[in-house]
Amino acid sequence: MNLEDPDLWLKLQDDLRQIVPAVRRLRHTPQNELLFDTVNGKGLRAAQISEGTLLTLGLLTAIHGVNKPGVLLLDDLDRALHPKAQRELIDLLRGVQATNPEIQIVGSTHSPYLLGRMEPNEVQVTYLREDGSTACEPLTHHPKFDKWKDEFHPGEMWSLFGEKWVAEPAVAAQ
Repeated sequence: MNLEDPDLWLKLQDDLRQIVPAVRRLRHTPQNELLFDTVNGKGLRAAQISEGTLLTLGLLTAIHGVNKPGVLLLDDLDRALHPKAQRELIDLLRGVQATNPEIQIVGSTHSPYLLGRMEPNEVQVTYLREDGSTACEPLTHHPKFDKWKDEFHPGEMWSLFGEKWVAEPAVAAQ
């Protein structure tokens, strides 16, 4: 990317810094090994960088790459990211969708911080039943949603309600 589209390479680094501010710059060795310059050191190899930073870089590379995906399926979107970085990631993904509306993003999380950046109608709650099947309902279908929608954001609702309600008969009858 650095050689093919230097502007895109700079955009990728800007986006990475938005989520992980400790990263100052990405560069390559003559052997094409990726190095990270951070607030704590220069020339750090990937093995010396946090898992959250590497996962974020991989995601941003897929988003900014030449072959942009039509659908991004992201399991444990919050994995290894600080709560502030999780919020920044959601904001960045919203920006990506605003400029690339053809990209659909579906993610899973167990983070109330990340869910706190979502609109209630964007949240689907899943529950693994004892028989191995999965129940799935929009958060807005919770029996007490109308009562709490003005008091809690989706992350707080999920923390309060949990998941088991999606498999209960009263919800399934809706």
